[in-house]
Amino acid sequence: MFGDEQNLTFCVDRIDGATATGSDVLEAIQSMGLFGGASDDRRRLVIVREAQLLKELDPLADAAMNAGKGASPWGDSLLLLVAESIDGRRKFHQWLKKHDLTLEFKPARDAELAQWVAYLTRKCGAKVDAQAAQMLAVMSDGSLYRLAQEIEKAWLYAGGTAGAEITAEHISMISTSQITHEMIELVRAVLEGKRTRGLLLSEKLIRAPEDALGLVGFLTWAIKNPGRGFTGNIAGGAGRARKMVHALVELDFRLKSSGLDANALVEQFVIEQTALCLRSESAT
Repeated sequence: MFGDEQNLTFCVDRIDGATATGSDVLEAIQSMGLFGGASDDRRRLVIVREAQLLKELDPLADAAMNAGKGASPWGDSLLLLVAESIDGRRKFHQWLKKHDLTLEFKPARDAELAQWVAYLTRKCGAKVDAQAAQMLAVMSDGSLYRLAQEIEKAWLYAGGTAGAEITAEHISMISTSQITHEMIELVRAVLEGKRTRGLLLSEKLIRAPEDALGLVGFLTWAIKNPGRGFTGNIAGGAGRARKMVHALVELDFRLKSSGLDANALVEQFVIEQTALCLRSESAT
């Protein structure tokens, strides 16, 4: 739709709404493709991420809202605004909803994830044991796209044949950044209260909020499933485990809302949780 493969790159614009304005987006969507001329070459796809942060939105909003009913203000080109939410107080957002130009995608809930694991596993002709299903649900963090990817990789690793069973071992071997062997060691280090090991691994592995959120998910899973799969024993017993769960909830919130460095937040968490372990050992 947007030209042949050689021209495709020149017909797609990706814009960061945190640093752009409505005028920037309007200029991009109204400009012609690199080669001009033929109508196919003029088609553009402009993708604006973090669109809720766009500043000076009026020029873009006016161009869209002033177009005739059913008419496109930029011809055959397409504009895709990706935002965390719709602000019902803004006139442009109200207009988008009124004209059925919005789609809402919600993360799958925990209860739904279990059903999706079962469905997607059956779809590729595989089986999954209960422990592996729990790990897959945690790994996806509500994303069905990622869940489908991880299930397919695990099935292929398990043999890729009809009836192949996906186990926790398969998941730990194939999953992406969150559960490499070193991430497993980081989980163990925190559970077992090994501060130095935990800090060294977190410095190496936590490069972005996504890495830290993966650690939060797997630590939560490990606490709920002590001694199972790749997890070690939880030093400090049930009391420390309960405190760690509360700390993980707080860490998850700070990672998603504070804007602070993910590595620094994880290092602080490791220090605090291993200190709890050291105090519990001293008390005994």
